Amino acid sequence: MNFQYPIEAALEPADGEAADLRAAWRELRAHMEDSGSLHSFNGPKSTSKLHVFRRFVSMFNLDNLPSPLSRLHDYLVARTRDIALVEHRISLPRLPPQFDGYRLVHLSDPHFDSLPGLEDSICERLSGVNADAMVITGDLVDRFFAPAECYAGPLKKILGSTRFRDGVFAVLGNHDSWKCVEVLESLGIRVLVNESAAITRDGGSITVTGIDDPSYFYTGEILRALRHSSGDSTGSSTGEFKVLLAHSPDLADLARDQGYGLYLAGHTHGGQICLPNGKALHVSLERFRDFGEGPWNHDGMAGFTNIGAGTSILPYRLFKRGEVVTLTLRRSQDPSSPVSSPESSPEHPRE
Repeated sequence: MNFQYPIEAALEPADGEAADLRAAWRELRAHMEDSGSLHSFNGPKSTSKLHVFRRFVSMFNLDNLPSPLSRLHDYLVARTRDIALVEHRISLPRLPPQFDGYRLVHLSDPHFDSLPGLEDSICERLSGVNADAMVITGDLVDRFFAPAECYAGPLKKILGSTRFRDGVFAVLGNHDSWKCVEVLESLGIRVLVNESAAITRDGGSITVTGIDDPSYFYTGEILRALRHSSGDSTGSSTGEFKVLLAHSPDLADLARDQGYGLYLAGHTHGGQICLPNGKALHVSLERFRDFGEGPWNHDGMAGFTNIGAGTSILPYRLFKRGEVVTLTLRRSQDPSSPVSSPESSPEHPRE
């Protein structure tokens, strides 16, 4: 197959049917996964270094270590599994008044196969939390072709312990195969694959757009999805408020230019392995590296990068505690720019 990567081309359905776009995306995504033709906004991507490191780690059987190391391993895994509940309030000038106080649960990067039992900690943290919707910004697994039961079972347990009035929305991460979509949708999760959905309340509405992973599976279809919603560069021409779900914050400028008011992402793990002061040794972002964790603001567009609940390759976090986040959206009286702040001092701080 002589495959020309459609870095700028966007798929156009013959008669505007979303099913045509989904089928075309599935075919393209499957080819990218099978052939390794990976792309970010900046160009072709290679995973060779990652594979070398993964093979190196696999040489050590972490489940069969000598006794002293085994105890240390068990301690670190238990500590890593003990994630935090982090609560934030985001003040948004253009938020419709009907959504003032709207609350989201934001889950990202659980990598359920890397940290078995993580779902129990997530359920414990979310116990008693009341929220209107849940958003998941990718990387359900660590091993790309992990069996569906590795993430379907944990997600089913989490969703069975919580209720969200407006449902659950999700996007794929760079560790998630296209095959995840059908499994997630069978659980009642709305997977947004370069698609948008409207949430309405008392005559007001917000648009939630979800795109494929921009860090490894970037195509022109992502651009089409970003441009699909109405509104000018400030998002004020129709009064529409738009929220973007993406695995990484790499496309903050494109989202801002298309009038999005809020950008939610993950991917970075906050570094996962950090110095004692919390500074990451490595941030896996090509663009907007300052947006590697927590709240940020890009030219009037609010953003939040979740440092994730789980781990990748190694089942440990050092000086960067995993998290599940609640975001309370508040309508701001100041039209100049959004403001984000901790809603309260978390019971379980990051570190």
